[in-house]
Amino acid sequence: MDNNEKRMLDETGAEAENTQAAEIAEPAERAESAEQAQAAEPAARIEAEFDADSDAEYGEDESEYEDEDDAPARRHGCSWAGLIIALLFGALLLGGAAMLMSAMDEIAGDGSLTGQEVTVEIPQGTRTSEIAQLLQDQGVIEHALFFKGYLAITDKAGDLQYGTFQLRVGAGYDELIEVLTQPQSNTVRVTFPEGSTIFQFARRVEEAGLCTADEFIEAANNVEAYADIPFWSRIEADPNTFMLGEGYLFPETYEFYKDDTPENIVRKLYEQFNDEITADMYARMDELGMSLREVITLASLIQEEAGDPANQADVSSVFHNRLQPDSPYPRMGSDVTWYYLEDFVFPYYAKQAGVSDEEGESVTPTEIKYAYFTGDSDPNSRVGLPAGPLSSPGRDAIHAALYPSDTDYYFFLTDKNGKYYYANTYEQHQQNIVEMERVNNS
Repeated sequence: MDNNEKRMLDETGAEAENTQAAEIAEPAERAESAEQAQAAEPAARIEAEFDADSDAEYGEDESEYEDEDDAPARRHGCSWAGLIIALLFGALLLGGAAMLMSAMDEIAGDGSLTGQEVTVEIPQGTRTSEIAQLLQDQGVIEHALFFKGYLAITDKAGDLQYGTFQLRVGAGYDELIEVLTQPQSNTVRVTFPEGSTIFQFARRVEEAGLCTADEFIEAANNVEAYADIPFWSRIEADPNTFMLGEGYLFPETYEFYKDDTPENIVRKLYEQFNDEITADMYARMDELGMSLREVITLASLIQEEAGDPANQADVSSVFHNRLQPDSPYPRMGSDVTWYYLEDFVFPYYAKQAGVSDEEGESVTPTEIKYAYFTGDSDPNSRVGLPAGPLSSPGRDAIHAALYPSDTDYYFFLTDKNGKYYYANTYEQHQQNIVEMERVNNS
């Protein structure tokens, strides 16, 4: 409501109060019954006009009325200001000065109440009068009748939308109407960060209200349902793969239909991954002698070890050097493979077995554990790359997996400031550890 409108309300309120005071001061000879009849007539007329308009459903068209007199009062050419006055005059007659001030405060907004938000669900086809009552019932407004009248006066009843709205308690009518007239999309936008695991994808989908996390994971691992997507014909899964869909759900921002199925949601993610892997990328894989699964698995290690693209090519070179046939360090020696086990694999098997997460390692199949753990110090750990990706790498990490720097590095580590230390030999690596600890302890 602009300043002119607020001033108009203030002046109207003052005028109405003066009128009421004058009526009270009139001689006692005026018959009480005549006074009541005079008050009741305009109040009843105002309420009737509000109800006639507010009982129309949204999207109402004037053509629905065969006779002009059947159309709501707001279509009869009454001035907006005049109807505001009528609304406030009706409040005065219905409840006196206190009701008038309450109406004025509610229309303009009560600043002492604003801040708390209420979620209001308006089903399709709800009538305007029902919306006003719903807002009153949920504590957004105090007077459904005034709100219906205001909608009629401002000609906004036909613009109201259905859907889910966040409304502020104590907000002015103009603010409420602005929110309630915004079309509600039948889609929801979800962003999946680079380096998200299948469990983190599932959690975001569930938080968006699309499906449960378990439904998403089940759909993502049912890879046979997506055999028509070309990249799947290139994936030969390791027999000890933990999650078949891990790594191939491309991290990006998507729009999903709110009533879509888990299978369609997963399909969209897989189709995006398919579009990201170009013919040139496949040609580069052939040059490197690597499969799609190996490249994405390597890219997931790079993503987890070096989120900053500036360091990814050098980190990639360490892993590529270790993967060479004559490498003195054939294991990846990556801590993130253990973190993946601790954070996702062990808890998963613990849940399946009905035990605590702390007991997860003891109930995890040994072949799964050592299909992913690549530590240098454990003779049972995996030689080469893990059985499958640890997460969904982004574009930069995939590029780094395909195009590593040309180095002789076999080791790297980082300090608390994010600085990377590289080494060609184990002895140099030990010196870097000393330096890293000095920085971390400073």
